[in-house]
Amino acid sequence: AEAEYCNIARRFVTGHGLCQGDGRIRVGTEISLQGLGRLFDGEYYVSEVRHMFDRQQGYQTRFVVERPGLGSEG
Repeated sequence: AEAEYCNIARRFVTGHGLCQGDGRIRVGTEISLQGLGRLFDGEYYVSEVRHMFDRQQGYQTRFVVERPGLGSEG
């Protein structure tokens, strides 16, 4: 039960992102997101990743992130 609680709690804050292709972004790694405001800036756990390439957009990485809480309000 405690493991399931931790799994659910980690998903309190979730987000989706798209960036220039970066092979270092993998499921299970942590990435730092900035420029989102003080409540959302910080470290996130990567839960899904898709690396893509096409002629118009080039190499791109789509990702889903999650973390257990908001950032500092102070």
